[in-house]
Amino acid sequence: MVQYEHLMNAKREFSANMCHCGTIYSKQARESKVMKLDERIQAYMDENFAEHRLLKETERGSVWLASDKTGHPVIIKHIRRIGLPYRKLKELSHPLWPSIRFVSESGTDTWVVEEYVGGKNLRDFKEDGHFLTENEVRSILFQMADGLSALHRAGILHRDIKPSNIIVRPDGSVALIDF
Repeated sequence: MVQYEHLMNAKREFSANMCHCGTIYSKQARESKVMKLDERIQAYMDENFAEHRLLKETERGSVWLASDKTGHPVIIKHIRRIGLPYRKLKELSHPLWPSIRFVSESGTDTWVVEEYVGGKNLRDFKEDGHFLTENEVRSILFQMADGLSALHRAGILHRDIKPSNIIVRPDGSVALIDF
């Protein structure tokens, strides 16, 4: 029982500090934002994630590209808000959204590790002057309708559906990101 409590405490500490880990920040960010972490948490981060790069940072949070220990890319999000649908999404499975590997809320912040979705977003298709065929548009719409129906049945609303949040994977399947 003591070992279980020790592991749960380490998990809570990890959750509370996940995106403040020195290995997640770039060298420049490390110099200004490093937080001293428990060695167990630091070891966990070093063991499980590598090649971190900041993709986006706003007043609402930050998004990082990382690789897990098997070399698969993942997205790590630090969101300055709680009550988001990531816990429900983690329990659900559908090709429309990335699989959620880890979720933790602490105070006013949420941390998420999710599958990286490779492909091109619809905004980029438009900016590149690429026009989708009628069949491609139909396929995207059917996939979106199927996935949104599953989300709504689970009581989840996306609230930010826009071309830049719709990714077309190389195989033509679609993913909705940025919940």
